[in-house]
Amino acid sequence: MGILEKIFIKEEMNMTEKRSAYGILCGILGIIFNVFLSATKFFAGTISNSIAITADAVNNLSDAGSSIVTLVGFKMASQKADPDHPFGHGRIEYASGFVVAILIILMAIELIQSSIAKIINPEKQTVSAIVICILVTSILVKCYMAFYNRRIGKKINSPALEANAIDSLSDCVATSVVLITSLVGRFYHIYLDGYAGVLVGIFIMYAGITAAKETINPLLGQPPEPEYVDKIIDIVTHFDEENIVGIHDLIVHDYGPGRQIVSLHAEVPEDGNMVELHEIIDDLENKLNEEMGCQVTIHMDPVFTKNEYVLSVKKTVNEIVSEIGTDIGFKFSIHDFRVMKNNNTTKLFFDVVIPYKCVVSDSQIKALITQKINEKLGDDYLVVIHVDMDFTK
Repeated sequence: MGILEKIFIKEEMNMTEKRSAYGILCGILGIIFNVFLSATKFFAGTISNSIAITADAVNNLSDAGSSIVTLVGFKMASQKADPDHPFGHGRIEYASGFVVAILIILMAIELIQSSIAKIINPEKQTVSAIVICILVTSILVKCYMAFYNRRIGKKINSPALEANAIDSLSDCVATSVVLITSLVGRFYHIYLDGYAGVLVGIFIMYAGITAAKETINPLLGQPPEPEYVDKIIDIVTHFDEENIVGIHDLIVHDYGPGRQIVSLHAEVPEDGNMVELHEIIDDLENKLNEEMGCQVTIHMDPVFTKNEYVLSVKKTVNEIVSEIGTDIGFKFSIHDFRVMKNNNTTKLFFDVVIPYKCVVSDSQIKALITQKINEKLGDDYLVVIHVDMDFTK
């Protein structure tokens, strides 16, 4: 695989071109390997009268079809954005991975049905040395396919290739079970062909369901990877610590691997020069684009950084909110804290961030926070709260 990478993956390619080239290369190799394994196993299944080996051959043939789907998916995903798809076609890769998973599940069902029929009507097997060699070779080839699909899938962040890696690994286990039962039948004349087929089918179905979940979740809108979020926060908070004093409302929109659009609010000093702060934010957007490979939109939120009274009240409110969150069993935080005085009334404005898993209603949270603030700071404070959801967890 390393030699082929050097031939087909050029250094001058951009990331999108490299992803497409890797996907096409893995797809072509998958077709070649699976067609070869399917043909040899059909031969082995025929001469040995083994339903498990024949079913394994059909499984490899479906894997060749899956590789074709992956190949087409990468080719379509690499298309440039157009008026009908302004965010590109990257999600096609998730869809192709899901199709692969469905094919795995369908093949598992067929394998289980055929194996049950073999249990009901058992037949003697004839397992020769050539059949054993074919099965051993198949296991080695599938292990290699699992290795390179997983390695490249991780390298280019491809759910489709990672789904293929899971499929190849399940094939290794499936063929190993078939090999063991074939050896038992050859040397001990105990024919477990049908039972082995059922076990293999169940294992393959589990692998298919797992792969389906991993490819459908990005389409439905799963949270971004924690490492991805942490890196964004680290870049933002350390970019200019004097002029960027906080971050909140981080949202990551996933339009396919390598096609993320990020929006966030950066807190800046309210007495800062807006023109200079705007230039700093522009530079930060460029840095995130270069290092994270994403499009970024940053909104500036001016906050008080020197008003001792505001900072003191904010600290007290933050402690109250954190304590309430801890009592409920979740981590709460606040942002956009403002204080406005009007005659004898002081208004407190702030947002409370809560996780999606929190079962307490927004109105209950607001009432509880307001009650605690009035108990600690007095009834002269009018509290205005907006409840936000954390879209990164």
